[in-house]
Amino acid sequence: MNYNPSYQEIELDLIIPNPIQPRKIFENIDELAQSIKTQGLIQPISVKKIHNKYMIISGERRFKACQLLNLKTISAHIIEVDEHQLQEMALIENIQREDLTDVEKAKFISQLWNSGKYKKKQDLANAISKTPAYISKAFSCLKLDTKIIEDIEANRNDVPISVLDEISRIKDKELQVEIYKKYIKGEIIRDEIRFYKNNSCYNERDLHIILSTYLKKQNILSKTILHEESKINQDINQKWIHPDMIGVEFLQLNSNITKSFIKTISQVDTFKLISYEIKKNIKTDTELKKAYFQAVSNSSWANYGYLVALNINYDDLKDEMQRLNQSFGIGVIELNSEPNNNKVLFQAKNKNLDFATIGTL
Repeated sequence: MNYNPSYQEIELDLIIPNPIQPRKIFENIDELAQSIKTQGLIQPISVKKIHNKYMIISGERRFKACQLLNLKTISAHIIEVDEHQLQEMALIENIQREDLTDVEKAKFISQLWNSGKYKKKQDLANAISKTPAYISKAFSCLKLDTKIIEDIEANRNDVPISVLDEISRIKDKELQVEIYKKYIKGEIIRDEIRFYKNNSCYNERDLHIILSTYLKKQNILSKTILHEESKINQDINQKWIHPDMIGVEFLQLNSNITKSFIKTISQVDTFKLISYEIKKNIKTDTELKKAYFQAVSNSSWANYGYLVALNINYDDLKDEMQRLNQSFGIGVIELNSEPNNNKVLFQAKNKNLDFATIGTL
């Protein structure tokens, strides 16, 4: 490659865009044009001479701004490069721009890697002044669900590549989209995304540990009900009769006399019984209704009933959960691997204990 540090004025009519320019959208041309009109063109563009024309290597946005101003000429460096070098320079020039999203940069990095020129990621990292770790994360974020990539490109969401890398490690594509939305809304931070990476490793029974740890901090004693080990009835309908977990909360009263007095005058029990129906995922309306009415069925005897799940599509199901909660009184808890971050989305409503059903159970 031969590079002439000096530049010359070239007529705009003689300049053509690079047909393999990786960047297709040029924003804020009007603002740049106004800046050039006021302060002049501070940085010349770079071009390659092809016959009697000049092809842009870098600076197409500046070129378009000068066209908008109806200028006759533009300052340009003339560089002698082959086709491969031309594409490489265009890609590197775009990667180093500050106004690109990390997804756009990742696409350019992928194109450079696929050119076959670089044997190692370290070689590519050196060429574009990035770390090998950045290169690896760039490759990872291109594995994201297409809905995420399209949303970033359409709305110019500047999500850090470290966040995109964390989301890409989630195997479930639908869950990727859900977590991306939560991050965009500020509901979670990057470190919380790591929990979802291992969701596929959780069995439903594993969630009992998370819930029981959380309940203990709320002064609720809990126990898992192994309905599959029932000696009375071992059919599959046991799950509609017994909850997954039960909890008991003893009211913090000073003495037995106080407990007796309160129970006598207000008919309030000195303890509360809570039923918990646990699911791993609730993503659709059908899954919500099936799980919710299972919770209704197996908590009719308790003071409170809760539907508990690890992954809840809250944005889409919020209104229906609220309706069901108002109609049937079952609360909803969203679990988190960090028990302190569990969320009670809807509080359960208090009911009187059904001792006849308790006795039968």
